[in-house]
Amino acid sequence: MRFRLLGALDVRDATGAVVFVGPRQRAILAALLLRANEVASVGYLADAAWEVLPAKPHSNVRTYISGLRRRLGDGPGSGERLLTRPGGYVLRVAPAELDLTVFEELAGQGERAMLSGDLHRAVQRFEESLGQWRGKPLEGLSVGTPLRAELSRLEERRLTVVERHGEAAIGLGRHEGLIANLRLLVEDYPFRERLWAQLMLALNLAGRQAEALRAFHDARRMLDEELGVDPGPELGELHQRILRGEIEPAPPVSARILVGAAPDDGRTAVTGGGRRGVPSATASDPAPSQLPPDIGDFVGREPELRQVIDRLTHEDDTMVLPVAVLSGQRGIGKTTLAVHVAHRLRCHYPDGQLYLDLGGSGSVPRDARSLLTQLLRSLGIVVSDPAVDLADLSGLFRAGLAGRRVLIVLDDAVRAEQVRPLLPGDARCGVIITSQSRLTDLPATVRVRLPPLTETDAVELLGEVAGAHRLRSGYDDAVELVRLCDALPLAVRAAGARLAAKPHWPIGQLVFRLSDEHHRLDRLDIGDLTVRARLAASYGSLDATTQRAFCLVSLMESDEFRACAAAPLLEVPVGKATDLLEALVDAQLIEATPARDGIRYRMPVLVRLYAREKAVTMCDATS
Repeated sequence: MRFRLLGALDVRDATGAVVFVGPRQRAILAALLLRANEVASVGYLADAAWEVLPAKPHSNVRTYISGLRRRLGDGPGSGERLLTRPGGYVLRVAPAELDLTVFEELAGQGERAMLSGDLHRAVQRFEESLGQWRGKPLEGLSVGTPLRAELSRLEERRLTVVERHGEAAIGLGRHEGLIANLRLLVEDYPFRERLWAQLMLALNLAGRQAEALRAFHDARRMLDEELGVDPGPELGELHQRILRGEIEPAPPVSARILVGAAPDDGRTAVTGGGRRGVPSATASDPAPSQLPPDIGDFVGREPELRQVIDRLTHEDDTMVLPVAVLSGQRGIGKTTLAVHVAHRLRCHYPDGQLYLDLGGSGSVPRDARSLLTQLLRSLGIVVSDPAVDLADLSGLFRAGLAGRRVLIVLDDAVRAEQVRPLLPGDARCGVIITSQSRLTDLPATVRVRLPPLTETDAVELLGEVAGAHRLRSGYDDAVELVRLCDALPLAVRAAGARLAAKPHWPIGQLVFRLSDEHHRLDRLDIGDLTVRARLAASYGSLDATTQRAFCLVSLMESDEFRACAAAPLLEVPVGKATDLLEALVDAQLIEATPARDGIRYRMPVLVRLYAREKAVTMCDATS
């Protein structure tokens, strides 16, 4: 499970959000989480949930504990999660399950890195720890006095980490990136002089001395008007040093590297190193950030999300490049998950995030050379010499990433040979690849095949797109609707978009219209949400023999079948039928499941509807 306190209280298990009854139960759960793996006394829990204690607090607490047990299930490992102990209760929580524990662990790693002088790692760890915060702790929950004191302590701890992060980032020369956030912080916490000092220092290092001095005057005026005091000695001394010009502005760190003909715009062409076109040293541009926007209605995928994030943030001594391959049928949400993960990991890869569409859905996938040229431009390296070969381009790309923590998202790959030249050599980088194929011939540290959404998540997604209020009066219809969509995220989104465009329709109206199999795919096409186009791209990637098998298999009477049953229809021996069916499995157009009597195959409903359309076209062409 995942417990989150650093923001609105949120608990999720493998099926989605866990719902708790009433604010008292939530307050008691929050109090238990703040004392996770320790005995929380009944008195403490009662004081946390009630401003004025009820007549029988022990009985009331026991009732809420009983309800929590039913909702929380088993704990980490095995056994009950919520235990009764003399004088109180213990909530068993694994370290990675609670955002507060993760925050403290990462902040501690940042402090240790600061003490050892590793500012780069310190900034990274501080940013990861602060990334656990989604708002004020337990935002929106009414709690008693003990919890309010705990929440004040947590907020103070967060601000301390914010300040330490600022110190490390300024030490690395990243002052300009801090200024906007520091301005917001001094508005929210105007009495924290260290934040004012960091704002002044960052402004001065950015060559904005007048603004730095203005910030000091703003701080002095605010302290005088609100508290009747002058700024402390640290702030005053910094003010004097800026006035005397003792803090020199930092020079901008920027360079453009060109390979080939000398530029005519004042930039310098740099070549050298052991191989032609590979510079022996490069300066870095500002960190590139090319990720598409994250979606606000991301739902589910918690096991897959954790699997990929854990692999891409795991550090060991093997120095193996972390590569995550996400595979699955078209429309299953591979790109959505990859982009969502990448946004979650921006703090872990502070030197940039690169995104490339490899064109697997198009008629002609992009070649590695054009992709490398685009990646190099993202790093400020312009290749103008067409004679530079692919190996040199790949080496130049790896040289540009040396010593940097950059996350690369390679979306819609077709084959391993398309991807290999795009992989960095530095294990501090990370790579997420999406592909219809599993790319088993490519080295990967984690492979995740995405299944359709669970019924609960698919209904939640439908509500996010169409409006959650529509689920209240039509939940059963919503369940049937996502079934008709095969719980395929693209299809569910298309159905939700059609409902959103028809606010006067009940959900049952669309269920009725989608029940007509002959027009279901037509009604799941809206704007760029088109199921048929995605299936057509998969079909177009097949050779003629496999296309014929795809069409014929859709005519099988049984939902599940073995190769020996499909062979007569395909008019081939069983061995050849197996090869054709496995080619369709590899193309994510049918599913294979081991069974006692051999491997059984199944074609999802939406795929079958499309295959039957193509079967009719094939028959017409033959006749």
